[in-house]
Amino acid sequence: RILRAIKAVEAGSVGLDLADEYLGDDGAFRVAEAIECSSNLLGLNLERCGIEDDGAIRLAEALESNKSVSEVCLAGNAISDDGVSRLLEVLELNPTIYDLDLSGNQLSEEMRSQLMEQPPSRANLGLDC
Repeated sequence: RILRAIKAVEAGSVGLDLADEYLGDDGAFRVAEAIECSSNLLGLNLERCGIEDDGAIRLAEALESNKSVSEVCLAGNAISDDGVSRLLEVLELNPTIYDLDLSGNQLSEEMRSQLMEQPPSRANLGLDC
């Protein structure tokens, strides 16, 4: 299913839904490569895929240059402050992304408080389960 979904993105699919498929960081790297090659992808659902900081950072790099993806769900993974910080940088650099769901990840209380006090100005940010 994962390889078919990635090939579909490379062929021009507008959505990638791999929710509940274990990808880990290695799989996230493969998804990132597909994102970099796509100009049609609008939505990315990687909820509960076992992605940690390295995978999140690699996805952030791909999303930074992709100008089509507008919705990203990374809920229920194992992303901590380092990965979230990089994803938040992308929100500032890529105006196409307007919805980023990070609920159910491993954010510190300090990071949660900071995001509640100063949420990204332009995008919807999901933090709660």
